[in-house]
Amino acid sequence: MPDLSVNFFNNTILSFLALLSNFNFLNIKSNRLEVAIHIKDKKIWRQKFGRVLGHLTSLKRLVLYKCEINGSLTLQGFCGMTNLQELDFTNSNLKGGLPNCFSNLTSLRKLDLSYNILGLHSLKSLETLALSFNISALE
Repeated sequence: MPDLSVNFFNNTILSFLALLSNFNFLNIKSNRLEVAIHIKDKKIWRQKFGRVLGHLTSLKRLVLYKCEINGSLTLQGFCGMTNLQELDFTNSNLKGGLPNCFSNLTSLRKLDLSYNILGLHSLKSLETLALSFNISALE
């Protein structure tokens, strides 16, 4: 179980993460994943990050606490993680809403969206939902 938390990663971590396709748990909390990227490249990098994580199809638990992920375009990459049971986006600067394709994450049992500003769509298999300190509505 790789614990990659508190490392201040930049875009060089993408090629490494792409090699982790057989792991069940990945902890990359408390990383400012955009820190070394020029401002004009942030949107492109966030999209690549989401796609790389989307290839980690064996993951059952993913912790992205305080990773400053921002925007629903990034979140599209998570939609292919069909074995994911737990996903922690606590304090990750999420805004807006989750993509509709999150409803296809049928194994997802725990989703922590605490300390973000967003809305939700139907997640039929969800058993636990933490929404502390959010300013939005459930749809």
